[in-house]
Amino acid sequence: MLILFVASTCGVGGTLTAIDNLGQIGKSLGYPDHSIETFVSLVSIWNYLGRAMSGFASEIFLVKYKFPRTQVLSFVLLFSYVGHLLITFPAPYSIYFASVIIGFCFGAQLPLIFAIIFEIFGLKYYSTLYNFGIVSSPVGSYILNVIVAGRLYDKEALKQLEALGLTRKAGQENFTKMISTRSSERKQRQ
Repeated sequence: MLILFVASTCGVGGTLTAIDNLGQIGKSLGYPDHSIETFVSLVSIWNYLGRAMSGFASEIFLVKYKFPRTQVLSFVLLFSYVGHLLITFPAPYSIYFASVIIGFCFGAQLPLIFAIIFEIFGLKYYSTLYNFGIVSSPVGSYILNVIVAGRLYDKEALKQLEALGLTRKAGQENFTKMISTRSSERKQRQ
């Protein structure tokens, strides 16, 4: 169960981090607001499709091809890695594909995790193990979104503020607003 918990914490946490920061990622890549709204819609649509299809697809792979659900989960996690790479190394319109992939993979992970818990451990302690599996979502989100991505974002924002000759004081407005305001003022002067 510990291996499944760690895998789901990293998988769900990574996709949630990408989903939570999709608006900022889109803005930083220069996409207009209507495109960012489209990213969010694509994530939601494909999240649903991932939830609906993972059960059917894993059952077909299991019955027809004797392909275990644990390997299906592994492929879903690897496929989400492709979405993360599309964000990391952006090409034109790659964020659209990344939102589809990450949305699908996020939706597919939890139903697979619950099916795997049932198959491996049975129904005797299913309710306890179900809750252990579901807690991987907030734990992964906290670790990867708040601790890792949040600290990296704050560190980079401070570098950009220093490059613009600004300092941030306690209680001051957020980094993004300060940087974008200063950058637009600089462009208008030029």
